[in-house]
Amino acid sequence: MANASSSLLLSVVIPTHNPRIDFLTRVIEALKQQTLPCEQWEVLVVDNGSRVPLKAAVGPRNYGTTGPQATAVDLSWHPNARVVREEELGLTFARLRGLAEAKGELIVMVDDDNVLAPDYVETAVRIAEERPGLGAFGGKCLPEFEVEPPEWLKARGKGLGLRDRGDREEFFPEAAICEASVSVGQFLPSAAPHAVSQTRLSKAVENHSPPNHRSTEPPKHRVTRRVTEFSDCAPIGAGMVLRREAAAAYAARIDEKTKSLKDEKTITDRKGNSLASGGDNDICLTVVEEGWQVGYLPELVLTHLIPKQRMTLDYQRRMARDSMKSFILMLDQHGIRPWPAMPKWSLPLRVASDWWRVKPWRGPDESLRFWGHLGMYEGRAALPALPAAAAVGSGQ
Repeated sequence: MANASSSLLLSVVIPTHNPRIDFLTRVIEALKQQTLPCEQWEVLVVDNGSRVPLKAAVGPRNYGTTGPQATAVDLSWHPNARVVREEELGLTFARLRGLAEAKGELIVMVDDDNVLAPDYVETAVRIAEERPGLGAFGGKCLPEFEVEPPEWLKARGKGLGLRDRGDREEFFPEAAICEASVSVGQFLPSAAPHAVSQTRLSKAVENHSPPNHRSTEPPKHRVTRRVTEFSDCAPIGAGMVLRREAAAAYAARIDEKTKSLKDEKTITDRKGNSLASGGDNDICLTVVEEGWQVGYLPELVLTHLIPKQRMTLDYQRRMARDSMKSFILMLDQHGIRPWPAMPKWSLPLRVASDWWRVKPWRGPDESLRFWGHLGMYEGRAALPALPAAAAVGSGQ
């Protein structure tokens, strides 16, 4: 199924946990329509502990549910495609496994409900060639609702994992301060735009270290920076494109934080029933700290399939709470504190005061605002105490 290639431009990594097979079918079919020749990129489906394991089907006729032991996905159309299993539950662990297995110079992270536009993969390669300072980038993530959404939900782009910042390119910061050792453009001869040499990183990322750099010290050619803010133009996880070197730096950081803190606070992303969503932001901040730019490129377009289960008020409340709490904890790991820590004993008083101030019983907008505030208070109460001068932009 998977022909190991030594010259892959790009790897599409699809983490999935107990997927909806009809949604995953749409995701795979969209990849089948990509304009970049299949021989120059690969597909990795990372099965993250699904109750019914996934496997690659022998052929299209064997696609779908094959019995109680396994569910098959049709990858027979692609010469460089496979399914790998990651038993440790959590989106971060699934992504790290995908990064470790990937052979491409670029890595595109695709959720199991993301339908890429036909030119997505080829456009990603072109952008990476034209802008060697970009370490991570993405574009528009537009909705396709399973059922007609209520009016209050239509404006909740962030709560639905959507992104549309218009048709103007945006970058953060204004310039990169590194000189990338490997850029896709360096290997693109004008007569053969899809032929590229590969820097082997698979096992290095699996060990959470950049190639030829077993320590967590950055290579000498790259200048790290202190970041004091999170940019709105930073890409979300859906469709995010990462350079291989930037991905290695992120994997190394995760390993370093896990070893130093030795607890689950290092992972602020989806796991089980949690709707924490700090992983995307963690990647982007790491990339910027390592000297790269991040950006929004509107020519990259994908469709996010929204199931009816995510369109309920209860789900959106949980999303507002968990995502805000994880965002605060994630920022703190990078030394950023828009809001100061608060004593745990004050949490019930803050919540009670906010209940009467916001009046969540009045309607969905007020209810979601209250649950977002609740997540913020819980995040602040979980922060370790620091001197006031250590908080960046502290405020109430």
